[in-house]
Order: sequence, then structure tokens, then C-alpha cells
Amino acid sequence: MVCEAIDSVLQQTYSKIEIIVVDDGSTDDTQQRLRAYGKSARVITQDNAGPSAARNRGIELSRGEIVAFLDSDDIWKPTKIERQVRLLQAVGRDVPCCLCNADVHHRDGRMATSFDYAGLTPTHREGLWSNVAEILATQFLMFTQMIAVRRSVLQKLGGFNEGLHVLEDYDLALRLSTQGEWAYISDPLVIYRGESPGSLAVTGQSDEWRLLERGIEVRQRFSDTVHTDPRLRFLRHSCVHGLEAFKRQLRALERSRDVKWSQALLGRCALRMEHYRRALYRRSPWYPKMKVSPVCGLDD
Repeated sequence: MVCEAIDSVLQQTYSKIEIIVVDDGSTDDTQQRLRAYGKSARVITQDNAGPSAARNRGIELSRGEIVAFLDSDDIWKPTKIERQVRLLQAVGRDVPCCLCNADVHHRDGRMATSFDYAGLTPTHREGLWSNVAEILATQFLMFTQMIAVRRSVLQKLGGFNEGLHVLEDYDLALRLSTQGEWAYISDPLVIYRGESPGSLAVTGQSDEWRLLERGIEVRQRFSDTVHTDPRLRFLRHSCVHGLEAFKRQLRALERSRDVKWSQALLGRCALRMEHYRRALYRRSPWYPKMKVSPVCGLDD
């Protein structure tokens, strides 16, 4: 899969691309396969330190003004980088990043898009998204393979949190959401292969307890930032809502694993109720809708 990922970068219609491959302690024949690319890709090896450390190493070594990320089991469509660079050039340097949509392929044949999962329904194919933080305070967004970020902003934010091995992407997305409106492209320009064997997503989802604990940690940190920054005062209600939802899920999960069958049953019922609660909230008038505007001079 890593060769398919690299090939998809080499096939981009935008040619000024520097490829840095960070091998984070692989134990298979990855190095042998990477040698076939010669000088087309700069290969860095390190002891296994997790996804945040690997991506931060790539950021540190990169020279371009814009940085994009691709995990080894996913694919960029040919125009991904060209369209993101074009849009970032059009909107100006005050816009920190550009997010595109992705086709999510599941092993059982199901397909959806990353915007579908996040409930994002923009009214323009591409443009500016103004209420990013309001939505991310309560809703997870698939982020890493779809984003192109100005290198200066990544340096300002300190890159990925190396203390997190799951939800590190959500943590960075939340911090990035406070840096101003994002450029976006609603067309799927990435193929995200969900549930591929050994993927970071599968590893993280297999431990629901750990995932919820890290989710609380990430949202609590963001909530603390919001409550101490007067500019973000308008986000306080959304932060409290999102944080409490994670805490309720964790309490329900703890109860569902109780040795007493009656408590375990109550816990499973509470987990089911949380599922319905989230579904109802997304359909309610209080759920924040994506606020977007077109970019002058670009075709919609």
C-alpha cells in the first residue's frame, strides 16, 4: 500500500512537490520497496515513536511553504495538490489551510465521504468556511490526508501533539480552527481506505475506552483554551456540549463492562441512548451548520 500512496503523489498534476517518507519503525520489507523510488522521495527512518512524532519529523525537514500529509494506506487523486495550492493562493496568506473532501472506502463495500460523516453540506463547491471551530467543538472531522497547511502555521502551533497516539489529528484540527477561516473543496480528492489491516484508524478504534479517554483529554484542553481566550467566548457552550457528550459515553462504557449483569445492561442501554442523542442533535436546529462563502475570481 505504501507504494500506491507514493505513486499517487508522483502522479499529481502539480509538479513542485517534495516527498518525504518517514518510516516509523517498520519491521517488514518497506525499506526494500522504498529504494525503488531513488531520488524521487527522501526516506527517513526512525525507531517507532507514533504518528505525531513521524509527521512532526516530516514537517521539520520540509522546505515548502505548504505541507500536506498522506498515510501509507491512502491515495491522493491527481488534482488534489494543484487545486489546494490554487485556492490557497487565491484566498491569501491569512487563510491557514485548505481542506478537501475524501471518498471513504470500507472493506465491506460501503462508501461515503468524509464530509458526510462530519455532516458538512457546503453550498459552494469550494470557498471559505468561517465557523470551523464552532462545528469541530462538537463534531469529529477526518482531517490528516485531506488538509494542506501553511508551514508557518504548523510551526506556530507546534505541529502534532506527540503525547497523543490517537486523535492527534483531531487535536491539531481544533487548534488550527482558532487561526481563522479555512479554504475548502467539497469534491473528494482523496481515497481513504477505512479499516485497512494494521491502519492507525483500526488500531485506535479497537480500544474504545482509550479512544474516549483521549477524546475527553483533547476536548478538555480545547475547552480550557476557549474559556481563557476572550476572542473565543462564543464557543464556550459548544465546547461544554461536546465535552459532556464524551464523558457520558465513557461512563456508559464503564458501566457496560460491569461484572453485574444488571449494571452492564444499563450501560449498554446508555450507550445506545448516546447514539440516538447524537443523531437527534445533528437533526436539531441547534446543530451548527457550515457557513461558507465563494472566493471571487474562482469558478464555483
